[in-house]
Amino acid sequence: MIDEFKTSLFKIDNDFKIVFASDSLSIFLGISIKDIIGKSCYSLLNQYSSPCKFCPIVGNKFELKYYYELVSDNGNYGYFVANITKSEDKYLISMLDMTEMRAYNRINKHQIKEQEAVISRLKNELNFNKRKLAFFERSLDNSQAGAMFVDRDYNIIHINLKLRKLISLEIVVVNSKCYNIYGYDSPCHFCPWTNVGKERQAKVIGDISVVIEFTRMDHYILEIFRDVTKDLSYIKSIKENQLLLIDKQRQMEILNIDLIETNDKLKVIQGAMDDELKRVGYIQSSLLPKNNPEIDGYDFGVVFISTKYASGDYYDFIDASEGNLGIVLADVSGHGTPAAVIMAMTRAIMRSYTLGVTSSSSVLSMVNEVLCDNIYTKDFVTMFYLVLNIENDTINYSSAGHHPVLFYDASEFMVKKLNVSGLLLGIFKEQEYEEKVLTLDTGDILFLYTDGLVEVINKHDEQYGYDRLLSKIIMYSSLRPQDMINEIMQDVKDFTSLESYRDDITIVAMKKG
Repeated sequence: MIDEFKTSLFKIDNDFKIVFASDSLSIFLGISIKDIIGKSCYSLLNQYSSPCKFCPIVGNKFELKYYYELVSDNGNYGYFVANITKSEDKYLISMLDMTEMRAYNRINKHQIKEQEAVISRLKNELNFNKRKLAFFERSLDNSQAGAMFVDRDYNIIHINLKLRKLISLEIVVVNSKCYNIYGYDSPCHFCPWTNVGKERQAKVIGDISVVIEFTRMDHYILEIFRDVTKDLSYIKSIKENQLLLIDKQRQMEILNIDLIETNDKLKVIQGAMDDELKRVGYIQSSLLPKNNPEIDGYDFGVVFISTKYASGDYYDFIDASEGNLGIVLADVSGHGTPAAVIMAMTRAIMRSYTLGVTSSSSVLSMVNEVLCDNIYTKDFVTMFYLVLNIENDTINYSSAGHHPVLFYDASEFMVKKLNVSGLLLGIFKEQEYEEKVLTLDTGDILFLYTDGLVEVINKHDEQYGYDRLLSKIIMYSSLRPQDMINEIMQDVKDFTSLESYRDDITIVAMKKG
């Protein structure tokens, strides 16, 4: 360790001006020697306007060593022991860097106790893991999903009947390696033992497509297999229909060039398109929730208004896992059939990939990856997703470029915006989304909406706006969520004097009782 010590030298005159400095001091401070020379030592090192109170030169105590901590402007940190020697009218200061030695001493003091604690902990973990392994084996056999339990050496400890049927494995697996299941002779490139952050992997095994969820448990990994073959086939079908509809729209654009000559034909085609849009609208309506969730201690309200037969708005209530409810509100750019198709695709992805995922940011990242691979237009999706933990009365929430959700805090009698950062879905792959957590109390209200609500315009070209909406939420906060929404929509109607609107309007409100 002695070889690692670093010494910084500098020389000052009777006026505490630096007349010489070593390269090591320049490197530590992050400035050139030219900028050091001529500076007073107390202003350069400690940002003082006069000599330091502990300065040995002022006290004429050169035999003393003194210790101090120093943080440079470029962020370097050092803990030094300094000596001063006098030569004629100059003073030579040598500063020995004790940062590593100080850290080493601190660590060494606790090392023995830590080792004893580790030994005790490992004994407890061994007994606990034995009990846990037996419990997991029993649980896996009763699971509705395929599952296997793997140790640190890639050995399959247990594989349940569901997974055997899923991958047509009839023989008993004895001392087999987990990667053999995937058709490899060596550890997989996506193995969570080497990719610590890996929690999920899509894979094709034989004729089936699966999503594998990895859960690390000290010296073991639990791998859950979910068959998504039908879901991917459905998404493929949606994508094909999307391309077909895009091609139809291109044909419409060509026909519009000769509008006068082909007016009669266009009327016929428009009628067919209207019928098609009606069918799309019927299909889309069937994809939305039929009823609001019925949860003790919570009440829900919803309104869904489409400006045309088909809408780009989407909301849903998703059973994320036991005791957790996912609430999603999304808005696809544009209107009509393309937006409705992307909306249906988004719903299929949410329903297929969110089971068992209670992190809102993980859901958005996953949905974004799939949408980026399946949207061939310039459209995108904004989304706000939250997961309600019913037992703990908490939510975690994330946003993909959506308007902030409005939170009525009953304890403060005011409305707050739940701002959280995140890019739009379906544009850039490999995006991460911010996630925040909020605890709900009695009387609190979450108000989710699409931009069609606040951007609705009256005959004077005035927007309905946030301020008016916030005041109405406070005014009707004592009502049930559905009654609150009905009052707000009546106010929107009075504001615009219109029966229909230029953009889709969707609202989902939740109140804690």
